[in-house]
Amino acid sequence: MDTNRTWFHTTSTGQPRSSQEIVDNLHKANAGNSLFPLNVGPDVSGRIPQNYVDRLKEIGSLQ
Repeated sequence: MDTNRTWFHTTSTGQPRSSQEIVDNLHKANAGNSLFPLNVGPDVSGRIPQNYVDRLKEIGSLQ
Protein backbone atom coordinates (compact mmCIF):
# COMPACT_ATOMS: atom_id res chain seq x y z
CA MET A 1 0.00 0.00 0.00
CA ASP A 2 3.01 2.24 0.52
CA THR A 3 4.53 4.39 -2.21
CA ASN A 4 8.10 3.28 -1.46
CA ARG A 5 7.43 -0.31 -2.67
CA THR A 6 9.19 -2.13 0.17
CA TRP A 7 7.96 -5.38 1.66
CA PHE A 8 9.42 -4.88 5.13
CA HIS A 9 9.12 -2.30 7.90
CA THR A 10 11.20 0.81 7.47
CA THR A 11 11.16 4.08 9.37
CA SER A 12 11.29 6.09 6.15
CA THR A 13 8.06 4.90 4.56
CA GLY A 14 6.24 7.17 2.19
CA GLN A 15 2.55 7.87 2.06
CA PRO A 16 -0.14 5.37 1.11
CA ARG A 17 -0.89 5.09 -2.59
CA SER A 18 -4.02 6.81 -3.86
CA SER A 19 -7.31 5.07 -3.17
CA GLN A 20 -8.06 4.83 -6.87
CA GLU A 21 -4.70 3.21 -7.67
CA ILE A 22 -5.22 0.62 -4.94
CA VAL A 23 -8.78 -0.13 -6.07
CA ASP A 24 -7.62 -0.46 -9.70
CA ASN A 25 -4.94 -2.95 -8.59
CA LEU A 26 -7.50 -4.87 -6.51
CA HIS A 27 -9.76 -5.17 -9.57
CA LYS A 28 -6.87 -6.39 -11.73
CA ALA A 29 -5.94 -8.99 -9.13
CA ASN A 30 -9.55 -10.10 -8.82
CA ALA A 31 -9.86 -10.43 -12.60
CA GLY A 32 -6.79 -12.68 -12.57
CA ASN A 33 -8.19 -14.76 -9.71
CA SER A 34 -5.34 -13.76 -7.42
CA LEU A 35 -4.78 -12.10 -4.05
CA PHE A 36 -3.65 -8.52 -3.48
CA PRO A 37 -2.37 -8.09 0.09
CA LEU A 38 -2.34 -4.46 1.16
CA ASN A 39 0.63 -4.88 3.55
CA VAL A 40 -0.40 -2.44 6.23
CA GLY A 41 1.85 -2.88 9.22
CA PRO A 42 2.15 -1.23 12.59
CA ASP A 43 4.54 1.60 13.31
CA VAL A 44 7.17 1.44 16.06
CA SER A 45 4.49 1.97 18.72
CA GLY A 46 2.52 -1.05 17.46
CA ARG A 47 -0.32 0.98 15.92
CA ILE A 48 -1.48 1.29 12.32
CA PRO A 49 -0.62 4.86 11.26
CA GLN A 50 -3.70 7.06 10.97
CA ASN A 51 -3.04 8.00 7.33
CA TYR A 52 -3.24 4.30 6.42
CA VAL A 53 -6.42 3.82 8.45
CA ASP A 54 -7.96 6.76 6.61
CA ARG A 55 -6.88 5.35 3.23
CA LEU A 56 -8.37 1.94 4.05
CA LYS A 57 -11.67 3.64 4.89
CA GLU A 58 -11.56 5.47 1.54
CA ILE A 59 -10.93 2.19 -0.28
CA GLY A 60 -13.88 0.59 1.51
CA SER A 61 -16.15 3.43 0.44
CA LEU A 62 -15.13 2.96 -3.23
CA GLN A 63 -16.05 -0.73 -3.29
